[in-house]
Amino acid sequence: MKQITKKLAALLLSLCFFAALRPAVSVPPRAAAAEFDFYYSINNNYARIDSVRKTFAGVFRFPDYVESGGKKCYVTSVADNAFADCKQITEVIMCKYVSCIGVGAFSGCTKLAKIALSANLKTIGRDAFVNTGLTSVTIPANVSSIDGNVFYNCKKLTAINVAAENGNFASEYGILFNKDMSKLLIFPIGKPNDTITVRDTVKTVCAYAFACAANLKTINLSSALLKLEDGAFYKCAALQKINKMPKTLAAIGAYAFCGCKKLTSFHIPAAVKNLDVSAFYDSGIAAFTVDAASTSFSAENGVIFNKDKSVIVFYPGAKADASYTIPASVRSF
Repeated sequence: MKQITKKLAALLLSLCFFAALRPAVSVPPRAAAAEFDFYYSINNNYARIDSVRKTFAGVFRFPDYVESGGKKCYVTSVADNAFADCKQITEVIMCKYVSCIGVGAFSGCTKLAKIALSANLKTIGRDAFVNTGLTSVTIPANVSSIDGNVFYNCKKLTAINVAAENGNFASEYGILFNKDMSKLLIFPIGKPNDTITVRDTVKTVCAYAFACAANLKTINLSSALLKLEDGAFYKCAALQKINKMPKTLAAIGAYAFCGCKKLTSFHIPAAVKNLDVSAFYDSGIAAFTVDAASTSFSAENGVIFNKDKSVIVFYPGAKADASYTIPASVRSF
């Protein structure tokens, strides 16, 4: 009898040990599943979706809560890369408690065409929806922070809408702006338009705002524009013409027109003071012109110099000349 009791005790101890090693996993309440669909973690009685089974297919519906220690722990956040590369997910329906989406949370979900964001969502992390199949999205009223490159390379995205009650962001024709429309944040690159006119309230075209807009051929810039941030028109491969170059433009960031292979010429307005040397890397530009009133730059034979031509700022990579004689005034380049 004692021997049986000892064996039973050993068995129970073994079961407790392996139970302690089991990862924290759950499935949506009342859902029947042959295997666990996601992992989660608990902090201060709130749950976070940490990762999702890569083979999950179809519609993923967030549970309102998971149970831990007999308590309901409401799902309030999505971890960095939680759904990354879940290539069979087609739709996501968030519960109303989610307030934060982490970095790259849904990146690479190439079949994800539709998402219902939480009404209480406040922050969307960098690269959250990169390379997804989203066709449109609505930013809820409580969102106050959208980090960079959120919808980068979403080739099917035609509209980013914003709830009218949102106090931080606005949308017009499916294009995302800050609330007063002084900053153009994101242009949905699935839009079929080949010509775009940037509204005259815009003072800044933000980093990578138009990146990879494959259909864009002609752009009419805002008359009030002050700054083109890094990568503003990065890899706009079809871009051929920039009309209405604003006299107010003061800064052009790194890689702003990188990869714009069909853009063959560019005019630098007089107000430009800051020009990153990589702004036109790998573009089709063969010749630059500079406004004669500029106090910072000048041009000769399509090449950009500083004002007194003692420094070569940028030699156009698409310039067809077989040889080039550097002017005697040049001291550095």
